[in-house]
Amino acid sequence: MPQLDTDIWFMMLIHSWFALLLLMVPKVLAHSFIKVALCEKTQKTEKNKWNWPWY
Repeated sequence: MPQLDTDIWFMMLIHSWFALLLLMVPKVLAHSFIKVALCEKTQKTEKNKWNWPWY
């Protein structure tokens, strides 16, 4: 039964992982983030407390 032959399935697994690594990893590593988080505001802003009429 060819389904039980592990050599074929193992080689298919290895080849598919190599193809995935060779094609996808360079694309992921070449990704650059457009927005860089910079701390522009260093002062702490005060939040207004809610003025509930029933409190």
